[in-house]
Amino acid sequence: MLRFFNTLSRQVEEFQPLEEGRVRMYICGPTVWNFAHIGNFRTFIFGDILRRYLKYKGYEVTHVFNLTDIDDRIINEAKAKNISIDEFTAPYIQYFWEDFDALGNERPEVTPRATHHIQEMIDIIARLLENGHAYESDGSIYYRITAFPEYGKLSRIKFEGNISGGSARIDTDKYDKEDARDFALWKLVGEDEEPGWDAPFGRGRPGWHIECSAMSMKYLGETFDIHAGGQDLQFPHHENEIAQSEGATGKLFAKYWIHSEFLKIDDVTMSKSKGNFFTFRDLREQGYSALAIRYLLLSVPTRKQLNFTFEGLQGAEATVERLRNFRALVSEAQTTDGSNADISALVAKALVDFESSMDDDFNTAAALAVIHDMVREVNILLSNEKLLSDDRLAVLDAIVKFDSVLGIFGKEEVLVLDEYTENLINERQEARRNRDFARSDEIRDHFTDSGIQIDDTKDGARWSIIKEARYAERRVFELLKTLSGRSVNGKYLYSEDKISFPHFDSIHHEIKLSKELRADIVGKSSDEQWLIEVKMSANSLRPLRHQLQIYLEHMTKDTGKKSVLWLVVMSELSENKRKMLSDLGIYISDISDISILEQLVADQ
Repeated sequence: MLRFFNTLSRQVEEFQPLEEGRVRMYICGPTVWNFAHIGNFRTFIFGDILRRYLKYKGYEVTHVFNLTDIDDRIINEAKAKNISIDEFTAPYIQYFWEDFDALGNERPEVTPRATHHIQEMIDIIARLLENGHAYESDGSIYYRITAFPEYGKLSRIKFEGNISGGSARIDTDKYDKEDARDFALWKLVGEDEEPGWDAPFGRGRPGWHIECSAMSMKYLGETFDIHAGGQDLQFPHHENEIAQSEGATGKLFAKYWIHSEFLKIDDVTMSKSKGNFFTFRDLREQGYSALAIRYLLLSVPTRKQLNFTFEGLQGAEATVERLRNFRALVSEAQTTDGSNADISALVAKALVDFESSMDDDFNTAAALAVIHDMVREVNILLSNEKLLSDDRLAVLDAIVKFDSVLGIFGKEEVLVLDEYTENLINERQEARRNRDFARSDEIRDHFTDSGIQIDDTKDGARWSIIKEARYAERRVFELLKTLSGRSVNGKYLYSEDKISFPHFDSIHHEIKLSKELRADIVGKSSDEQWLIEVKMSANSLRPLRHQLQIYLEHMTKDTGKKSVLWLVVMSELSENKRKMLSDLGIYISDISDISILEQLVADQ
């Protein structure tokens, strides 16, 4: 039985959806004026887990997750850059979804943008004007708080003359209002001013709060099951959503409200206004995996504050690596037929305890403890060779179920080895049987240089991608995806444009990723060529070859330009590595002078 804390009632309640077997939920998404920080993503990851767990429980879920693509910050930034709000927000929307996906979140069913739902906002405002819950003043429309006696029922804030507290975005508009607590539904915009939309009550643009009411009710109905978001949104945003929605419909807006607590750094709430924040990309550029970041952010239940530390993130990195290794060990374990009653009971109990933990107000910390207890017990059984074939399948099935909710094991790696590599592994096994340890070690060192780790187990050699090589591969892959969304002479390029560059004489745009990896784009329209220069350590090269080859083919096919990928290495390359890259059409140089590189490209 699922029970969780409802902010509206201030009680832990048994979940009873409005419609049997179906859940309709809304979560406030990002304002796309900048990169989302990891405090934002803590809330979004909880939303993902909430959706996943409701589906795990057998519900049909409709999850609406909005993008706020118009507010004062967006308007001011767009004006400063002399571009439209659509041009300003487009790259940030792309970056957000890239980060959202990289963190292992499943896409919600509906992801509406505010600017695509202006008519729905106008319709609600018209209803509020008609029933006296709103009024006009100097061309703008305001919500009349005194017309809604229940105002404050969510946040429990006493409002006698008080308009402070809660979110830093509280609406203290410049315009004349009947009451200082009243908030803007529609802001007057001049005829020549952009952005603005025509409405029966005058040209203008929406206030912040009306956006979520319009989008949630369009896709979920006038009353729906769950509304969630960050604690900072409880007042005034969610309070105002309730007032304007229930003021318009006369019906309960949302039955259950869930709020995620703050993420802190050094016990101070993380926020852009304080400047004490990290984006997802900040942490990725420091070498931390998306899986570790996700694990850390969900490791503490959402209603408890989480204090971010790099020590904690390093611990999360080690933990997810252990979980991945555990799954690989179980997957590759050599077992005999049969099952062990004790192991069957162990796995069954773990699944029951996991669900009980999640049923208890989404207690992710307790759920993780259940997983780690099972991992520890199964590892002991593995070492004692007590795991039988049916047990192995039961453990793997439990991992799939755990991961369908939490998403912490990551995708299972399938390392496809070519004939040459397979022969080397077999040669090494033969050398070990013949006690030729010098040759065995020589082959293992070769694999290490190639980014592959060989471990000798009782079941034979086991291989995996070395963590550092996996990181280098991931960073370059993300880099190549990201290049298409960078600004070129004030214009943005997007992945759907197939990375086709506009005409330009030359560009030299540097993206700093880390001490070991950076990229420069150099384009020359006269030669119809462009170059990517990637600096990295020599040992990172071999694991990248598949991505590099695909990218070269993609550039040649989709842009029609002669594409050259130039690797500038910071340490000596062996002849074998040089030949491997040369065979792929990848040019190698120890030169870092960009002007020399430009000339070399022109000469190709």
